[in-house]
Amino acid sequence: MAARLLGGETIEVPVRPLGATPKAASAEIREITGEPSPARLGIWVDTELVGALRPEHVAEIEAVRATGVPMSVTLRATEDSLVVSIVLVSLFEDA
Repeated sequence: MAARLLGGETIEVPVRPLGATPKAASAEIREITGEPSPARLGIWVDTELVGALRPEHVAEIEAVRATGVPMSVTLRATEDSLVVSIVLVSLFEDA
């Protein structure tokens, strides 16, 4: 996943729901506060925690987050699943 993201692809990652979920929304991936280290990575819409990345995806997403390149994250709910689409935002788009 990390190589695909860094290569400019959009990836989709399944998410474990943790609350009410909008049909689609811009989201943010960040640590779930108040948990012992290492904290899980949550999916946040505004200030609401709506899901968590599955453990098998955390290391690669953390590695990409550590690069500091901004991500565009979109949450999408279907009848039976919750998915985030992730793409890295070019630092040179406005150049």
